[in-house]
Amino acid sequence: MDTILVTSASGKIGHALVPLFLKDTSFRLVLPTSSAAKLEKQLAPLKAYDLQKRAIVAEGDIKDPVWLEELCTSHGVNGVFLCLTGEDELVVAGNTLLMLKRCKIKHLVYVSACFTPGGPLTEVPNFMVKVAIEQLLQRMPFTSTVLGPTAFFDNDLLGKAALLAGSLPQPIGPIGVSRVSTEDIARAAKNALEDGGRRWAGKKVMIGSRKAYSEEETAFLWSKALGRTITPMPNDEATRAHLEMRMRAFVSPSWARTIRLMGERFAIDPFYMTEEQHKTQVELLGRTPASDKYEDWVLETAQGWVS
Repeated sequence: MDTILVTSASGKIGHALVPLFLKDTSFRLVLPTSSAAKLEKQLAPLKAYDLQKRAIVAEGDIKDPVWLEELCTSHGVNGVFLCLTGEDELVVAGNTLLMLKRCKIKHLVYVSACFTPGGPLTEVPNFMVKVAIEQLLQRMPFTSTVLGPTAFFDNDLLGKAALLAGSLPQPIGPIGVSRVSTEDIARAAKNALEDGGRRWAGKKVMIGSRKAYSEEETAFLWSKALGRTITPMPNDEATRAHLEMRMRAFVSPSWARTIRLMGERFAIDPFYMTEEQHKTQVELLGRTPASDKYEDWVLETAQGWVS
């Protein structure tokens, strides 16, 4: 039986991935978390899947490579789902990958982002980090598969107050962005780990909708779903500067600047996949992407808000 280390098990992707592992595979899971009580509550509805034997919840700091190495070694981890965020992502990922090299794992799935090496989006700091991590992965002795998701459906949930007040919560621009369901990221990760590096080793698979939604199209979808006019947020220099200053009250100054820079790139560069990349995604998923149903998700979400 393979034993899989699943980082961010209580995150957006983890909420979809852990049940998939338990229901569709024979994997044993090792789940590091900063709050065992929170994660155990999340797992409670899955008790029919022999959680005591198949889901090992370990409370600790994912940023501590000594603790993480002991966890992997003691449980015989041979596969990893690596999903990291935050301003120290590069340091944490670097320590983790080098530690996993020592543990002699077989295969790893890393959640990166939808970009191509040397492309314009790699000028944004949070993408720069992922470029470096992808490069480090290529030098590891174990096989790996990289997933490149686009903009999460769930990002819209963070803008609920703005949407209900009549405006989009973030600048998008006229070119548009592809949207991605966490259900697809989870399914892709599960399938890639089951594959174990036989077909998908060394490959990056973009995950998301084939269609890219512009600010006008996104505003129209939410207007139709909520039954009220939703106004796009202009993606211009003045609006981005104002957004940065407003975000500084909620996030670090460096992250607020990153958000501004991301909006700047979205105004002039595409954030979506090619037809060929979408076809590859379908092959990995084994089905039509749920991400292609963003419009249905908007409608269902809006109905839940106003009912």
